[in-house]
Amino acid sequence: MEIHSGLGISADNVSITLDGHRILNDISVVAEPGKVTALVGPNGAGKSTLLAALSGDHELSGGDVRIGEHSITELSIAELARYRAVLVQSQELSVPFTSREVIDFGRNPWGCPNEELLAEVIAECDVAHLLDREVPTLSGGERARVHSARVFYQDTPVVLLDEPTAALDLHHAEKIMGMMRARAAAGKAVVVVLHDLSAAAAYADHVVVVAQGRVVKQGPPAETLDAQTVSEVYGIGVEVLRDSAGNPVLVPQRGQDLSP
Repeated sequence: MEIHSGLGISADNVSITLDGHRILNDISVVAEPGKVTALVGPNGAGKSTLLAALSGDHELSGGDVRIGEHSITELSIAELARYRAVLVQSQELSVPFTSREVIDFGRNPWGCPNEELLAEVIAECDVAHLLDREVPTLSGGERARVHSARVFYQDTPVVLLDEPTAALDLHHAEKIMGMMRARAAAGKAVVVVLHDLSAAAAYADHVVVVAQGRVVKQGPPAETLDAQTVSEVYGIGVEVLRDSAGNPVLVPQRGQDLSP
């Protein structure tokens, strides 16, 4: 099967039930090629479950997920690995692979290395000095950068990232966010789960606000990350400021707990 660049990914009325509990309710989202789509919302909202649904890692109770014209149910595991790369939250390894070996796993779907791309992602993720280290011996942030390098080395039309900056310091978080934007600029569809709303506002083209398994609002950051929506969804007052580029910066109004 020939894989073309410029493919988007979409969820059409997707529902997921786990252990008898409805986790996602009729969610429809389109992540277009050439754009970064951010999934935001409080803990337990269903963001990671939605990302897992997009990746094909959860059986759907209803609806469909499509990459380009293909339903993911039509794709084998091997084919799916050529369409989308996935960074999950938990990256624990029980086998002491080196960082170099883990990054190389990214090319397994293609069956051949790409030395130019490998050098690029190693430099961008700042992991050259970690290549011969066993991954279980690394810090949380170092492991996160190694796995990010693996995902970007996979070089698929769709990139799915679950909280890629959660364990990173400010410098490395900005580098990873910049890599996401660069991949989108190259025509990939990037979907990322973020808790940093200001980062979502600065880097995403499209923001999907999720709460209680439903999409509350979606659209450009300036339209979705307004004070009223964020306050209602997160249960805390916020003030929306602007950075030098005009992007929204959300500042919590401490002491204003609006949760029921």
